[in-house]
Amino acid sequence: MRQAFAAALATLRDAGAAIAPLETDLDFSQVQPMHRRIMAVETAAVHREDYGRNPKAFGPLLRRLLDEGLGISGVDYAAALAQLREYKRRAATLPESVDALIVPSTHTTAPPTLATLTGTSEFQAPWSCAGLPVVSIPCGLAADGMPAAVQLVARYHDEPRLLGIARWCESAFAFDNVPPIAK
Repeated sequence: MRQAFAAALATLRDAGAAIAPLETDLDFSQVQPMHRRIMAVETAAVHREDYGRNPKAFGPLLRRLLDEGLGISGVDYAAALAQLREYKRRAATLPESVDALIVPSTHTTAPPTLATLTGTSEFQAPWSCAGLPVVSIPCGLAADGMPAAVQLVARYHDEPRLLGIARWCESAFAFDNVPPIAK
């Protein structure tokens, strides 16, 4: 994934993009636990009655999330919501001089089979929690032959500009490979 991301950045530079590192005071290490806590409690709140009546109707991963959410105290949930509000406030400070952030979509490529529909959320959660607009686009094939992707992240309410940037990046990547998918 690192090689694919580096190649994607090189492709965009060659196409005329000005790419520079950006320092931020966002604490990404706390996003996953905060996101998980909020998601678990809110999932449990929605499904509590059905889950109580028929837990076997839910798959094992969802049952684990529901059990986790039902076990989180209101105080811990409130603390996670306060942490989320502060995180969103800090995320709103993306400099005007930056058109968009470009970051990997995941730390791995797409799964080689359809058995797993998604990977981990650790690269998406920071932007989802912040409420920032994001577009994820394939940028090439990684060494394992599977697609690699980048995320483009913009400021609040900057979706039209972000979509234009994504269109330009897609054109620069010219990605049209279809990897073999094992069923």
